[in-house]
Amino acid sequence: MVQKNVALAYDRIIFLESGEYDVSGLAYSNVEDAKFYVIKNSTTASSTTNLLYLRTDPADDANWWRTTVQMKRGDFLYFWVPDVATNSIHGDNPTLNDLTIKKL
Repeated sequence: MVQKNVALAYDRIIFLESGEYDVSGLAYSNVEDAKFYVIKNSTTASSTTNLLYLRTDPADDANWWRTTVQMKRGDFLYFWVPDVATNSIHGDNPTLNDLTIKKL
C-alpha cells in the first residue's frame, strides 16, 4: 500500500497533509544498548523534539514501537540511531524491521 500524504526524502519523511497520524514500527538490534529516536521537525534529539526514544537491551532483540502525532503540512519525522558504527539498528534478518504510517 502506498501512502500518498507523505514523501520520502533523503533522511526524513515529510508530511504533505495536515492531520493526526499513527506511526509504528519494529526495530531489531544485534548489539547491546542500541538507541533509536523518532524526532519531529529536527535532526537533533532533545526533550522537546523526541516523539519516541527506544533502547534495546540485550543484543539480538526486536522491539515494537508506536506513537500518535499531530502533523502539519511540511512537518517531518527524522529517525536517528546515534553511534551507528557501534550501536546500529540492523541485523542479519532485515524482515524484522518495519515502518507503518497511517492517517487517522
